[in-house]
Amino acid sequence: MEVYTDGYVCRLRILRYKYGISVRELAQHAGISFQYISSIELCQKTGSAAARKRIAEALQSILQSRLSGSEENLCEFHSLRSHLFDKVKESEVMMDGK
Repeated sequence: MEVYTDGYVCRLRILRYKYGISVRELAQHAGISFQYISSIELCQKTGSAAARKRIAEALQSILQSRLSGSEENLCEFHSLRSHLFDKVKESEVMMDGK
Protein backbone atom coordinates (compact mmCIF):
# COMPACT_ATOMS: atom_id res chain seq x y z
CA MET A 1 0.00 0.00 0.00
CA GLU A 2 1.37 3.35 -1.00
CA VAL A 3 1.86 5.92 1.77
CA TYR A 4 0.94 9.46 0.80
CA THR A 5 2.73 12.68 1.68
CA ASP A 6 0.97 13.44 4.93
CA GLY A 7 0.65 9.73 5.77
CA TYR A 8 -3.11 9.91 6.35
CA VAL A 9 -5.81 7.91 4.63
CA CYS A 10 -9.42 7.13 5.44
CA ARG A 11 -9.85 3.98 7.55
CA LEU A 12 -12.04 2.65 4.74
CA ARG A 13 -8.91 2.21 2.60
CA ILE A 14 -7.13 0.24 5.33
CA LEU A 15 -10.11 -2.08 5.80
CA ARG A 16 -10.62 -2.49 2.06
CA TYR A 17 -6.98 -3.54 1.63
CA LYS A 18 -7.16 -5.81 4.66
CA TYR A 19 -10.29 -7.55 3.38
CA GLY A 20 -8.95 -7.85 -0.19
CA ILE A 21 -11.63 -5.68 -1.76
CA SER A 22 -10.63 -3.67 -4.80
CA VAL A 23 -11.78 -0.09 -5.12
CA ARG A 24 -13.50 -1.09 -8.37
CA GLU A 25 -15.43 -3.89 -6.66
CA LEU A 26 -16.52 -1.54 -3.89
CA ALA A 27 -17.48 1.12 -6.43
CA GLN A 28 -19.54 -1.35 -8.44
CA HIS A 29 -21.44 -2.50 -5.34
CA ALA A 30 -21.98 1.07 -4.15
CA GLY A 31 -22.92 2.48 -7.55
CA ILE A 32 -20.28 5.19 -7.16
CA SER A 33 -17.24 5.85 -9.33
CA PHE A 34 -13.99 4.32 -8.14
CA GLN A 35 -12.31 7.71 -8.58
CA TYR A 36 -14.75 9.26 -6.10
CA ILE A 37 -14.15 6.49 -3.57
CA SER A 38 -10.40 6.81 -4.05
CA SER A 39 -10.55 10.57 -3.41
CA ILE A 40 -12.51 9.90 -0.20
CA GLU A 41 -9.98 7.27 0.89
CA LEU A 42 -7.11 9.69 0.33
CA CYS A 43 -8.92 12.37 2.38
CA GLN A 44 -9.17 14.62 -0.67
CA LYS A 45 -12.97 14.64 -0.36
CA THR A 46 -15.25 13.86 2.55
CA GLY A 47 -18.08 12.46 0.44
CA SER A 48 -21.75 13.22 0.85
CA ALA A 49 -23.71 11.51 3.61
CA ALA A 50 -25.60 9.51 0.98
CA ALA A 51 -22.37 8.37 -0.70
CA ARG A 52 -20.80 7.43 2.62
CA LYS A 53 -23.88 5.39 3.50
CA ARG A 54 -23.81 3.60 0.14
CA ILE A 55 -20.12 2.83 0.51
CA ALA A 56 -20.58 1.47 4.03
CA GLU A 57 -23.55 -0.64 2.93
CA ALA A 58 -21.62 -1.93 -0.09
CA LEU A 59 -18.65 -2.89 2.10
CA GLN A 60 -20.97 -4.69 4.49
CA SER A 61 -22.69 -6.49 1.61
CA ILE A 62 -19.37 -7.65 0.16
CA LEU A 63 -18.20 -8.91 3.54
CA GLN A 64 -21.48 -10.72 4.14
CA SER A 65 -21.21 -12.40 0.76
CA ARG A 66 -17.77 -13.67 1.80
CA LEU A 67 -19.00 -14.65 5.25
CA SER A 68 -17.85 -18.25 5.12
CA GLY A 69 -14.38 -17.31 6.39
CA SER A 70 -14.93 -13.71 7.30
CA GLU A 71 -17.03 -13.57 10.46
CA GLU A 72 -14.13 -11.92 12.29
CA ASN A 73 -13.83 -9.28 9.55
CA LEU A 74 -17.54 -8.55 9.73
CA CYS A 75 -17.37 -8.16 13.51
CA GLU A 76 -14.43 -5.78 13.14
CA PHE A 77 -16.30 -3.84 10.46
CA HIS A 78 -19.34 -3.44 12.72
CA SER A 79 -17.18 -2.18 15.58
CA LEU A 80 -15.49 0.36 13.29
CA ARG A 81 -18.44 1.32 11.07
CA SER A 82 -19.08 4.62 12.84
CA HIS A 83 -15.38 5.50 12.41
CA LEU A 84 -15.01 4.36 8.80
CA PHE A 85 -14.35 7.83 7.48
CA ASP A 86 -12.05 9.02 10.26
CA LYS A 87 -8.63 10.25 9.24
CA VAL A 88 -5.95 7.96 10.69
CA LYS A 89 -2.17 7.75 10.48
CA GLU A 90 -1.64 4.95 7.97
CA SER A 91 1.68 3.72 9.32
CA GLU A 92 0.32 3.40 12.88
CA VAL A 93 -2.83 1.58 11.80
CA MET A 94 -0.92 -0.86 9.60
CA MET A 95 1.45 -1.66 12.46
CA ASP A 96 -1.47 -2.31 14.82
CA GLY A 97 -3.26 -4.42 12.22
CA LYS A 98 -6.50 -2.51 12.85
